[in-house]
Amino acid sequence: MLNKQAEVLSTEVILSNMLQVHGSELLQNQQRLSAMISDLFAHDPKSKRLLLLSVRENIPLQLIAIKYFDTSVRTSKIHAIQHRLAEDAFLKEDAAEQIIAFWISALGLEFEEPEDSFEIIWQKGYCGFRNSKGDMITPFKYDGAEDFSENLALVKQNAKFGFINKEGVEIFPLTYSHATSFSHGLAYVEVTKCEVTYQYDDRCVEEDVSRFFINSNGDVVFELSDNCYWYPFSNGLARVYRKDIKKYGYINTKGDQVIDFEYEKAMDFKNGIALVAKNAYSISGHDGNFGFINTKGIEFIPANYEYAEQFSEGLAAVELQGKWGFINKVGKVVIQPKYGRAKSFSNGLAPVYLNRNWGYIDKNDEIIIPFNYDSAKPFKYGAAYVENSIYYGLINLKGQVVSEFKYTHLLDFTNGVSLARNDNLGKYGLINEKGEEVSEFKYDWFETIRDSMWGEPEELNFINGLVRVKIDDKFGFLNFKGEEAIPIIYDDAMYLNNGLFSVKLNGNSYYINKNNIKISLDEYDYNDCLIDFNEGLSIVKSKKYGFVDYKWKRVIPLIYDKVENFSEGLAAVKLNGKYGFLNRQGQVIISLRFDDVTSFKNGLAIVTHDNKSGLIDKTGRLISPLKYNSIKPFRCNMARVEINNKWGFVNSAEKEIISIKYEAVSDFDANIALACLDRKWGAINMIGEEVIEFHSDSEFKCREFALIQINLPEKNGRLYAKKYYWNTNKF
Repeated sequence: MLNKQAEVLSTEVILSNMLQVHGSELLQNQQRLSAMISDLFAHDPKSKRLLLLSVRENIPLQLIAIKYFDTSVRTSKIHAIQHRLAEDAFLKEDAAEQIIAFWISALGLEFEEPEDSFEIIWQKGYCGFRNSKGDMITPFKYDGAEDFSENLALVKQNAKFGFINKEGVEIFPLTYSHATSFSHGLAYVEVTKCEVTYQYDDRCVEEDVSRFFINSNGDVVFELSDNCYWYPFSNGLARVYRKDIKKYGYINTKGDQVIDFEYEKAMDFKNGIALVAKNAYSISGHDGNFGFINTKGIEFIPANYEYAEQFSEGLAAVELQGKWGFINKVGKVVIQPKYGRAKSFSNGLAPVYLNRNWGYIDKNDEIIIPFNYDSAKPFKYGAAYVENSIYYGLINLKGQVVSEFKYTHLLDFTNGVSLARNDNLGKYGLINEKGEEVSEFKYDWFETIRDSMWGEPEELNFINGLVRVKIDDKFGFLNFKGEEAIPIIYDDAMYLNNGLFSVKLNGNSYYINKNNIKISLDEYDYNDCLIDFNEGLSIVKSKKYGFVDYKWKRVIPLIYDKVENFSEGLAAVKLNGKYGFLNRQGQVIISLRFDDVTSFKNGLAIVTHDNKSGLIDKTGRLISPLKYNSIKPFRCNMARVEINNKWGFVNSAEKEIISIKYEAVSDFDANIALACLDRKWGAINMIGEEVIEFHSDSEFKCREFALIQINLPEKNGRLYAKKYYWNTNKF
């Protein structure tokens, strides 16, 4: 019947009906699915080609795998899938977009569109924004971007962050060292004054970073103290941890403290409820007083529990007198505490521990899956890991075993696949959510990652759809389908970017593309041709230096004696003994007239001519005269300068803020610099005032080592204390 109607039905309806008739399991069988598409779309060759391509690229299963993600994460992953589809299959963006739209509609996923249908488009390693009319509102110039949120989008260029509006205008200049998207009318931003840290006596000097929340006008709403660590806003409140008293509290969007700092443990608000704990010194020891508060700070479920999980599907697992049960959102016990342990509900079931075994119950406390397991995890996408003796397997919501109990190591699913170890073979492989082995179990190692800050579970480190693997000290890459995209034959292999790989084989190093085709660099000197694309271009050499783009097209001829990587849109080059700067089109922006230069940083570069140094901006204008014997890089917006063995400081506006009179000075840290004057050591602040008296103790030798103990009050009245070991020869 469907075949007869195919010519009058839309592509989406045909696909949807096909899945209703034959079941979603059809998506797992590529051969059968492809045959059915070929039959049903014989009348529409274009759609047929696109759909067959999507099946080969595993697009339907990739979309199903992100069904339960948060909207913002889901949208970002859809863009990533679409981008990979366009890149890997050499499709135009509109064709890739059409494929995604077909399957989203057919699968009934109902994904939300990005705000006002703006989308991030990539080209040659740079991204820009396209509106719903298909017009680019920005050029392809950003290194990264996030979707619009509250009418503004976060963009990144040359390691700096800023925001654009829906006309593509950079309403906030890209000056922040870090930033997050707008939420609750606020965005978190960081301004780093000292961008590089030094190491002395095997200890690091911290960066000087200011942290703010700004509003949509760019105004600072409030500043965050260095004494606090904050978490993102949720339900209008942000969780804050005070380091001095080791307690959590909550602030509102004005920066006002609205819930006291009295909790040893606390979680973000979700649906107006937050899990908190007093006297909880060990999250795993279950020795605290756990309860729940509302956004007014009222403890509407008293902190009487020894431990608790957050609410999930309307219920929260709690521990009372060593037994676990579940409460609802008004604090009523709905499942009596009788279990040795309980975990959160997911997919309508919760794993619980009773009589030394794990099983699963529903919300009526009915046993759905018997207590047959040594350990059990919550369900995810309709599947859960369980342990039988020393081995793990996978079960479905009916308790049916969908994979054998033969694995001793399992990770959370990543794009529909999970890493597993088969101890009988002593090898690793990939399984899907159906428990099917999608790769052979013959690998000794897979590259994995762990989010150490948030403590998220370890997962496979897929980069652009590929994960690095090893067999008998040989490396290669697998894709999501378990196929060896890059053969496991290399002594070393590393993903670079834009589909390029650096590999080593039999002592020879070279580059390959994603099709395992060797990139011919015979015309270049390999040892000086370490492909490292920076701002879209890479240095190459054949007697002389130049630049190539991602397609190996020479965009800057090989005519220079020396070149540096691009930084802030410009690259330093040397020809006939003189340095200048080029843009990415190879045009000379700053003439080759200097004896030496540094790359641009924060809009400035140090230049030297006739043994004198100064500063220039990106137009080549001297903002500091060529009068210094030496200039060191800027730290905390100040640069150390030297004339005739005397040191001082200038700022980025060329002003000599601190007189050039010291025998030695250090960079600023925490607004303090060490200085040596008349062979006496002390410390000065950023306007040259003496904050530690200069004296000539035996510990303070200008040409050897200086030991300084700095004690200065912070805003909150606490003392800031650090020990520094300086060697003046390193200054």
